[in-house]
Amino acid sequence: MGSSTAAMGARSQFWLASAVVVVIYGLALSDASLTLHGSTPSRPTMGRAPSVISQRRILRLRGGEGETPVSDGVPLVKPLGGFTRTNSYSALNDELLTGDKAGKVSEDLMSEIVEDHVKHADPDVVIPAVGQLPEGERLSIVIVSSEISPYSKSGGLADVADKLGVALSRIGHRVMTVAPMYKQYAGVEPTGVKRTFGLWDCGHTVEYCHQWEEVGPEKGVDHIFVKHPCFERKGMYGEGGMDYGDNLFRFALFAWAALEAPLVVPCGGVPYGEDVVFLANDWQAGFVPLI
Repeated sequence: MGSSTAAMGARSQFWLASAVVVVIYGLALSDASLTLHGSTPSRPTMGRAPSVISQRRILRLRGGEGETPVSDGVPLVKPLGGFTRTNSYSALNDELLTGDKAGKVSEDLMSEIVEDHVKHADPDVVIPAVGQLPEGERLSIVIVSSEISPYSKSGGLADVADKLGVALSRIGHRVMTVAPMYKQYAGVEPTGVKRTFGLWDCGHTVEYCHQWEEVGPEKGVDHIFVKHPCFERKGMYGEGGMDYGDNLFRFALFAWAALEAPLVVPCGGVPYGEDVVFLANDWQAGFVPLI
């Protein structure tokens, strides 16, 4: 009898401890859910980014303390892990892509750079001349980047996304780039195409804008821009060395919109369709291969 009572007592303590753990875990999930979904379930708001209150929960999970710096109602947070932005991951000379020389490289100098890279390239790699790709080898390619020259730029990523699109088009591929629309760009026109995506317990509607860049006879690049209020700020990713607290939301929305773009935007009257190759660049486009 004594051993039975002891066993029952042990089981009771086990279940009590388990209940406490479940409650604590549930509270943690609830707080995390508010962080991930951006607004309390009782007050969903259509088309808005996560609220300031919920973004401050992100600060608490990150270990932030004190007053939260805010820009136009959006909290600014320290980059996770103390990472700092690099200027370029490009194989090209960083000085030619950023700083005072950015966008000022002459065609002759660029030709010298290309020739130097070709000289040191693998001899077994065949580089096709302009327009020489056979019809059966031409692809529809979508380059997804958070910035692209000359529209938006913080470093070499913008230049590489631009130059890669031009180079791929010149050898015969059909090329689209997709980037956020941080402000109004000259020559970029609305397409009238809009799509709504469900994120953070809300529906967020984006509009697609477009500009055609001619790069040769019957060759060019379709530049698609995702327009939404969350992108229209003073900075692209943050201000004063701080990140925007809702960057997860902003670029999750961007990734969804980028994936939909070739299906719904009638570039030249005809959408690219499903048979495309996506080239996703940097963490801002990291959700593209995962969705």
